[in-house]
Parts: sequence; C-alpha cells; structure tokens
Amino acid sequence: MRFRVTSIQDSGLPSTWNDCQPWLEDWLNAALGSGEDFGGGNIHVMLVILASDSLPSEPRPSRLTRTDSGDPLLCLHVVVPPVAINGTAGPEHIALLCSEVHAGLPQKLMRKPKDLDYPRLRQAIQACVRPFVQHETVS
Repeated sequence: MRFRVTSIQDSGLPSTWNDCQPWLEDWLNAALGSGEDFGGGNIHVMLVILASDSLPSEPRPSRLTRTDSGDPLLCLHVVVPPVAINGTAGPEHIALLCSEVHAGLPQKLMRKPKDLDYPRLRQAIQACVRPFVQHETVS
C-alpha cells in the first residue's frame, strides 16, 4: 500500500501549511505503507486536502480511479477551511492537518476497491495521526 497526500487549495496559504503535507505522507508510508494488509490488492491511497473557498459544490467523500500502471487509486477527500489555516500559527499546522484528517476522513466511500477493508484502513489512518491531533475541535 502506498500513501500520497496532495491538496487543492487557494493561493496564498502559508508555506508551513504546504510543508505539512509531505510530512504526513512520509509518516503514513512509514507507519502503514508496508506490513499492514487492508485487502484491495496493490492499492494506492491519496488523501486530497481541499482547502479552498471557491469549490463549486460540496465535494464527494471519495473517488476511485486507477494509476497509470492500472493499480487502484482511492482518493479520500478531507475539507479544511482556509480560514482555519490562516488563523493557526505555522508551528501548529501539523496539528491542524492531523486534526482535520482525523475528523474528516469519510465514513463511507462512494466506491471502493474490491476486498478493501475500509473501516480498518480508516481506523489505522486515524490512529497514525491521533498523537498529533489538537485538543480543541477545529472545524
């Protein structure tokens, strides 16, 4: 299993916010990328952080597609309000991102790869980010 973290975001967000995403990707890959089997074959999981005030509508919770090599790619959408990012000090952006991922991972998927144990995968991702979660509710 391979994890990716990317974002669709408004311009002008702090660079410390952008630095959090590769950190989270590395953290998830180190913790869950090898060794854990959640089913679903050679699946890639992409957390798509949506931090924009100009989204045309509420995003779907997930999307299932394929990589260039034909492997399943499950995109999990997490919405983070730009005002929360701009209202949080740079050193706290990792905690904010982890809080939003922990609270905002979809409960149910639109579609899922065959044999994927999504509830277990969701719990594992939440357990990985839990040590960094802020104590207050963010959004």
